[in-house]
Amino acid sequence: MGTGVGGDHFAFYTFNPSIKDLEEAPIIFIQPMFFGNAVNLVARNLRDFLALFITLKELYVIERFKLYMSKSDFIKDYNENYLKDIDLRESELKFFIEELRDNVVEGITEINDAYAYITDLRKHISIDIKNSDDS
Repeated sequence: MGTGVGGDHFAFYTFNPSIKDLEEAPIIFIQPMFFGNAVNLVARNLRDFLALFITLKELYVIERFKLYMSKSDFIKDYNENYLKDIDLRESELKFFIEELRDNVVEGITEINDAYAYITDLRKHISIDIKNSDDS
């Protein structure tokens, strides 16, 4: 799992005062170099974030999620731009996923439809990020 060179990172969204447990905080993807659209919601919580990783085996595909107009766009891009690299890292990914399942989050499973999960998530959960330039 890698991120880009512009300071891209994943983080817990903790600006909601009702969040008392980090395991329940939404996960966001921050790309500082995408001015005006630097923060995007990725997962409902840490467990779902890890399940997305188990499913996709590459979370950086989420960077391009806003470009997909349909599930078929997502699948085509995933197959053309990520699958080959995933296949090259198959043994290390298998080890990492087994470690996640055995030692980090017992019983974690894949998300059946990552595209539908993220699309639905972004329809039902909104994040309010104020751009520091707006102040």
